Amino acid sequence: MNGGELDITFLGRLTMMFGGAALDDLAKARVAAAVAERAEALEAEAKRARDRLIVNLYAREGKYGRHLLELQRKSSDEADWSIRYDRAIERDRLCDWMRWQKDRFFAFLDHAAEHGDESLARMLVDEMFATERRVKKEGRGAGGMRPLRMWRGD
Repeated sequence: MNGGELDITFLGRLTMMFGGAALDDLAKARVAAAVAERAEALEAEAKRARDRLIVNLYAREGKYGRHLLELQRKSSDEADWSIRYDRAIERDRLCDWMRWQKDRFFAFLDHAAEHGDESLARMLVDEMFATERRVKKEGRGAGGMRPLRMWRGD
């Protein structure tokens, strides 16, 4: 039985020698193991579904000296959206703004799926510039190349 194949002749002999109770115990153990295995599979599937709803921001170094800013679901090893910059300061400038937009990451990915990656990149940069202008006007900006460096969101 542990091999996964049922041999009717073997089960008949087992029943004749030890009675039906021995077969009942084997069947109960197999059913319990199958139920536990199914529960583990359902829990793993539920965890993958929960992880799909979590999106994180990563600032990474790419190949050939490129600097990447990526949105990636927790359930995936690949980024769902990324933007590449030649200089780290450009990436970090957008990162300063995006790190305070965590509650919007999922909506950003939906926008990219509907309108394309380039459209999302333009939208994010436009919003970043608008926020920089507003923060500078309020006198809360850090100035320099990364005016939102010390900003803590709104």
